[in-house]
Amino acid sequence: YQRRVHGGGVLTHAGRLQAQQFGTQFRTTMYPVQSSGGLLRLHSTYRHDFKIYSSDEGRVQTSAAAFTQGMLDLEGSALTPILASLVKQDAILLDAFGKGAEELIQNSKESLYSRLTYDKQTDKSYHVPIRKVESTTPVPSSPLEAKSDSFNTLEEDHHTSSSADCVKPPTDSLSLLKSMQEMIKALLDTLHHMVEKELREEEELEKAEVNSKSEDENNSPLNKRSYSALLNHPNEWDLDPKRPCQGEKVLLLYDRWRKLYKGLYNDKKGLYDCSKIPDIYDAAKYDAIHNSHLGLPLRDLYLVSRQLANCVIPGEYGTEKLLKRTIGSRICCQLLGKLLSDLENMRHESLLVESQLDSSEDEEDQVAMDIAHLEEMHQLEDESLPHLDNGEVNEEEETVHRLCPKSAAGINSPLRHVRTRIYFTSESHIHSIINVVRFAHLNRLDLNGAVSLLSDDGEKLIENTLELDYLSHMVIRLLERKSLPIEDPDRFRVEIIFSPGTSYDPFEVNNESLKQDHALPSVPAVPIHADGVNLERLNELLKPYAKIPVCTPLPPTTRERRNGSEHLYSPASPNN
Repeated sequence: YQRRVHGGGVLTHAGRLQAQQFGTQFRTTMYPVQSSGGLLRLHSTYRHDFKIYSSDEGRVQTSAAAFTQGMLDLEGSALTPILASLVKQDAILLDAFGKGAEELIQNSKESLYSRLTYDKQTDKSYHVPIRKVESTTPVPSSPLEAKSDSFNTLEEDHHTSSSADCVKPPTDSLSLLKSMQEMIKALLDTLHHMVEKELREEEELEKAEVNSKSEDENNSPLNKRSYSALLNHPNEWDLDPKRPCQGEKVLLLYDRWRKLYKGLYNDKKGLYDCSKIPDIYDAAKYDAIHNSHLGLPLRDLYLVSRQLANCVIPGEYGTEKLLKRTIGSRICCQLLGKLLSDLENMRHESLLVESQLDSSEDEEDQVAMDIAHLEEMHQLEDESLPHLDNGEVNEEEETVHRLCPKSAAGINSPLRHVRTRIYFTSESHIHSIINVVRFAHLNRLDLNGAVSLLSDDGEKLIENTLELDYLSHMVIRLLERKSLPIEDPDRFRVEIIFSPGTSYDPFEVNNESLKQDHALPSVPAVPIHADGVNLERLNELLKPYAKIPVCTPLPPTTRERRNGSEHLYSPASPNN
């Protein structure tokens, strides 16, 4: 199983609770509990190969640690031990933005912002010009990466007839911008009155404390310790009904919105900065969830900003299908290559286990060699991550622990082994990898009649998904039909499962969890793959857009030698 999860914003008590519940849900849905104990039993008996990676952002790392706590049913309030021992950071793989796509992204923004601020009466667009970037060369590959030679042959003209515009701004977008500006001004007026009231209350409280000379100063609201999602359990969070959530003062809340108001519109030039739209939407949704008790006028502002953000955010990664795929492949090519390498390693591991099941007594030595090569494959994978700041690769070796079948007393399936790779990353990577998977088949000159990886229902779901919120994710699931021959491509079947995360409207959700914990539910994940997608077809469509880590080819397994095959499998081979 592989899962890529988007974690954005400052992690709150609700974010930690959602991530932890999400980990528990992932374990129970992807690994149903059986009589043998399910995933926790496999993990405790060294039959679950689990690795979780995160970008360098603190909120993403904390989300990954909270998810791990829920998935593995770990105890404790602080996430620091989990973060230090289980979560691996890799900024190059999961955090670096742009990666050679800056110019295309800026051109997409320029086109989109011009249409958003276009006035028919004056025949002009009123937006702050996008700062142009010089044409960049592709990011150099690391020593363990090899880019497919066929990639450049698949770069098509982004203005062909097949590359239809898939981002449509609202017809009245300019009037919506003006309305949003007025709504923020009204919100600032409300907050200004609240700031004055808060300052008066604090002055009175300070005078009362000085006069009473209270010994218990820790009970004062001014001295309350702030909540930390990394150190404190969500149950330790407490809401003051008279103050903003997370220990934020009304003055800071006012300053946050005042900065957004000034950044949205330039009074001197009369231009709108459309890059502030996603920030305004995030702020409106945050306050609608966490500060609803303050009675702020947010409903209309939330709806207008969401309508504009649902156009701006996906449009920044391309306004046309082929352009979306090109930008996506340049942003997530390294992550996509790592995913394909993971899947290929899973296939090799399964074949080695199958060869051990079919081996006879006199082949035990050769089987031991196969298992040893399997351990080397794991070690190569670990050595490819994380990368050092200077671009070199950290070659510190890691030990791979597996259950020894000969010592597995009381275990019914000692050779059963589950691999799980989970990647917590930014929203840009989620948009990018979805665009590549969605449009990988379009205008493929190297393939005749290529068919989409997604089903019709899956394509409609992605098309109608306008927002990728916290914990949005895509799961690539590799399943094996052991009844089919090893040579049959359908032996390894692929499922693709998707969820937009907690993308509900907080004004429409009416449950106790939102009122008490400020935690929006997550949209259930559903399959979006087409029928008959196997590993060979997935590799065929996605490899040209991926940078795949180079691994040492494995020798043939026992069964392949028995059948006279001398083919050397290599997860990194572009011809596989």
